[in-house]
Amino acid sequence: MRASHLLSNVGALGSLGAQAAAQIREQAATPIAEIERSIRTAWLPLQLDIELTDAIEAAVGRERMRELAREAIAVSAEGPLLGPFVRALHAVGLSPHAAFRVAPKAWKGVYRYCGELEVERTGEREVTITQREAPAEILESDSYAHGIAAAFEGVVLIAGGREPRASMERVAVHRRIRYSCGWR
Repeated sequence: MRASHLLSNVGALGSLGAQAAAQIREQAATPIAEIERSIRTAWLPLQLDIELTDAIEAAVGRERMRELAREAIAVSAEGPLLGPFVRALHAVGLSPHAAFRVAPKAWKGVYRYCGELEVERTGEREVTITQREAPAEILESDSYAHGIAAAFEGVVLIAGGREPRASMERVAVHRRIRYSCGWR
């Protein structure tokens, strides 16, 4: 996983409050130390982000973890990692459907060895995103898969959609996760 995205995730811990941030830093001390030692362009093991996400959810609960995931994708969309994708979308017309059309390419900029994304428009305000060849670490981490679903909700918000809702279904035998994402 790209270090710049992980560094943004660690940087966002303060928004959870001092007590929660301290608890997370204690619980995930080893992965956070490795993330903070890295350079922004490095590729880091996915397990570091999974351990961080698990610690966040343990400290503040699933809903607040999902809120943080939505916020984190917005921060990344303003930075050098995902910013070029967002700027390109502005040139052709920013909308949730347009954003999801470029999501597979953006995914490859953030993740390595984490499968491929396929996006299908399933309604006027709905898409299905299928992560094929998902690694076992994601298939086994409920909190991480929910964090990805929440990040897709963040994509909707970045692209001007309202009231996003995303759910996910894992099919471990096929190494696939299907995310359904809708908005108003």
